[in-house]
Amino acid sequence: MRVGPARPLMLGATLAVALVSAVACGGTAPTNASNPNTNGTGGTQLPGIAECKLPTTGSGRGVYLGFPRRPNGLKTIGTVNVGVAMVDFPDAVATKTAQAAFNMISPGAVDFFAAASYGQMNLVLTPTLRWDRMSKASTGYGMTRATITFASQKAYATEALTLASRTLDFSNADAFVVLTNPDASVIDLGPTFTPDPGSGITISGRTMESGVTSGYDLNFWGPHWLNHEMGHATGLVDLIDFNPGTLNRDHWTGTFSIMTEINALAPMYFAWEAWQSGWIADAQITCAPAATTTTVTLTPIEDAGGMKAVIIPTGKYSAIVVESRRAKGLDYQLTRGGPLVYLVNTDIGSQNPNGLGLIKVLPLDDADYTKVSKLLSPDQSVTYAGVTVKFQSLTGGNDVIAVTRP
Repeated sequence: MRVGPARPLMLGATLAVALVSAVACGGTAPTNASNPNTNGTGGTQLPGIAECKLPTTGSGRGVYLGFPRRPNGLKTIGTVNVGVAMVDFPDAVATKTAQAAFNMISPGAVDFFAAASYGQMNLVLTPTLRWDRMSKASTGYGMTRATITFASQKAYATEALTLASRTLDFSNADAFVVLTNPDASVIDLGPTFTPDPGSGITISGRTMESGVTSGYDLNFWGPHWLNHEMGHATGLVDLIDFNPGTLNRDHWTGTFSIMTEINALAPMYFAWEAWQSGWIADAQITCAPAATTTTVTLTPIEDAGGMKAVIIPTGKYSAIVVESRRAKGLDYQLTRGGPLVYLVNTDIGSQNPNGLGLIKVLPLDDADYTKVSKLLSPDQSVTYAGVTVKFQSLTGGNDVIAVTRP
């Protein structure tokens, strides 16, 4: 969820803003030429990859699933330097040590990004490791689920970062985290800070346009709260249903992707999200041509290397995607594996795509809360919009898929 200036910013488990600590940090982002996934085997990229890079419509309020990524999004390749401000309040003095609070996000969030990116994203969190006291009570910042606005969030983060800047140098920061006293129950959520270009927070001469501020719900979510919220900072959308009348808000994507639920059983990003983030190279995508049957061998999304997805365009803004899932790595809690088929539509909610169903697991079944049962078994097929996806066989731990496109 977002709340923004002319548009709301991403609201969620945390808010991130770009900072860098006084400790020297840096790094050069590798290109796809150095992507460890580009040299895998298991399929042949077919012509027409551009047809599968669905465009984005509208502004998307800083988040969307189309191409290209938002221009001021948090980088996803190389070393990502994040300064961590730590604050408490006159009415909510921290009882945890600063180190204990920092341990709530590190190394868990760092390790998650390393695994999800196949080692291509090196998240470096540099904390103040001290509690800075904010000038007002925790009730005085409008940082509750019912009251938060872009202005209140920006003002809150600006004060916190200014306090931290006494010892942290933000001039080379890629993003920031404001780690709020986790016992301050009034601040009940932690949204992402993703302003429009030019509307960020300027500290140490650097205008930061990516950040996250934590809330009391960090106690429930744990370190992967940061991975979900920083996913928004890179441009990814919420995949749950935000309709207040929805009994099962996960009915589109179940327990797949951390952008559905922070505590998902299979939190590895969808192959589409990883491709958009640059962690999967174009050479690892098969864009199925029309009027033919294409056979592709997919390697599990949890493993580096190999062919990661076959994409079948169904329109200018829509496509069917097939990827392979296994109970390993970040998805170790899955009870079974197999090909996962889903629909991507980048033409939904152009002004605010969060919670509107940009990804839907196929076959559609709102009664299935986890979608684990939708993982295909050998010889099983799914047909949607005239496209048939068949799981032909399991070979050497990989999934052989046949796709027939009209």
